[in-house]
Amino acid sequence: MAIVPITDDYIRGRAARSIPGASWSPERGEWVFDTDAGPDAALIALKLFPDIRLALDPSYVKELEHSATDARPFDHATEWLGERDPKVLLPGVPDSILGALYPYQAADLAYTAARLNADGAAYLGWDRGLGKTLGAITLCFVCNARRVVVVCPNSSKRSVWGPEFGKWDEHCLLGRTFYLDGTARRRGLVLGEWAADGGVLIVHYEALRLVEWKKLPPADLVIVDEAHRLANGSASGRSPKFYKALKQIRTKNKLALSGSLIVNGPEDFFGANHWLFPTVYRSKWRDWNDKYLRYVEGGFGKVLVGIKPDRLDDMRDELGAFTVVRRKEDELPGLPERIVQVVKVELSPHQRRVYNDLAERFIADLGVDSVAGDGVDHEEGVGGSAPRDGKTRIVVGSVLAQLGKLRQVACGLDLLDGELKDSSKLDLAEQLVQDNLPRKTVVFTWHRATATALHERLNARGITSAVVTGDVAMKERAHIVESFQECDDPAVLIATIKTLGESVTLHAASDLIFVESSWTPADMEQAADRVYRIGQRHRVTITNIVAADTVDETRVLPRVADKAAMRRMVFGGGDDTD
Repeated sequence: MAIVPITDDYIRGRAARSIPGASWSPERGEWVFDTDAGPDAALIALKLFPDIRLALDPSYVKELEHSATDARPFDHATEWLGERDPKVLLPGVPDSILGALYPYQAADLAYTAARLNADGAAYLGWDRGLGKTLGAITLCFVCNARRVVVVCPNSSKRSVWGPEFGKWDEHCLLGRTFYLDGTARRRGLVLGEWAADGGVLIVHYEALRLVEWKKLPPADLVIVDEAHRLANGSASGRSPKFYKALKQIRTKNKLALSGSLIVNGPEDFFGANHWLFPTVYRSKWRDWNDKYLRYVEGGFGKVLVGIKPDRLDDMRDELGAFTVVRRKEDELPGLPERIVQVVKVELSPHQRRVYNDLAERFIADLGVDSVAGDGVDHEEGVGGSAPRDGKTRIVVGSVLAQLGKLRQVACGLDLLDGELKDSSKLDLAEQLVQDNLPRKTVVFTWHRATATALHERLNARGITSAVVTGDVAMKERAHIVESFQECDDPAVLIATIKTLGESVTLHAASDLIFVESSWTPADMEQAADRVYRIGQRHRVTITNIVAADTVDETRVLPRVADKAAMRRMVFGGGDDTD
């Protein structure tokens, strides 16, 4: 028997009451959990309090999470294809493209084409780096599409989608490629030409709402790249503006693309599913959450703890009917070795004093038991549900703001005087970059101040580096990425996860360093796959630098591990080491 402390905080204790095997210990003056309560209770405890993972034996946690994983392949395409030649099932595709397709690509695209023909909608869920762009272009030919809309992040509009259409459709069989950007007058001219002559219209998410789509002719195919961004969409009026605009595009066929089908949890599926099949997925709760997902009462409302065990197979079968999922490790065994490591550093004495002082004020102001936990899911509000009242919203906002400050201090940002100094994380990052020379390195941060500070440090050492944050214009970002990929300098590319964490190729680097982490494993995997992808020829080392005994270790890592375990349950597969 193992007794694991949970919390001595009253609010968090309300959530502890939902855990079988949890009890109040008068001797300890806190809530505790008895691991003998069984695996189901332990899984609930880990979901409600991810930080207790640190108090449990790692082998026990691994065994516990994998006991809930259905490892059978999430692959309907291979079974459907049988002994047939998939390329025969891809009519209208130029020989230059057919000859370039890997076997798994041809098989999955044949299945996806059949789904489009039967239902007018499909989801291509290949890992990053498996060729989703080429796959989508292939399906344009299969659908005989003469009027195509591509919705993608602004960062990939001109750097990925435009060049790829130019490369694979060199004779413009699909028509001209248009970019929807610029002034209102320019957008109007572009839309007029596309409406009259057809072609490929590439538009970024934020520009969708600038178009009166109902006044335009129907498209033959709408492609949505990075479709996990649709997670918050629904039939309700609370959907994001870009989602509402997307639903206004009339089209014969819909194709969703993403290597991160789950960002936070299986609730995320509904937004894309509703766009693909609005008459099937009408109500998020009736048609998805209540049907497949399991909730318990937490401190502030319902908390998602997993998938109903007796509905996991049904959910996977339902998704597999229109979704194709491929893992890079399974389909590209020829990729070089990848090493993933977590390196913990101790805060400097100055950092520790500032961190502890801020943490003490945090505890005093908010009344939480420790900075190790707050009961908040940082992407979905409190416990994955909406806050119940204004007071709760104020508490949540304060918690998020304070945790953000603690993360900055853990990285070396002294919020008392606004200067970056005594940074154990940046010291180690500098050393790792130096050791990797002359090979190239990519460094990802969360805060722009961290990226800028490391850029200045490296340049002071005589190590050429470039930095990309939200302040850098799109054209300049594309120029920096091109120089990094094709020239000797810069040797190091530093970027925030949200600016270059998706839709670009950075495989000129052999080392990747996370100085700061995202709360979401999908963000980390997206960023890592900028380096580890088709075309990489060298062994890749991915290093996550963590400040010991801070929110890095007690909040971020457990939360990321918890969400990764949920994705394994849905898709199966081996260890998720990122």
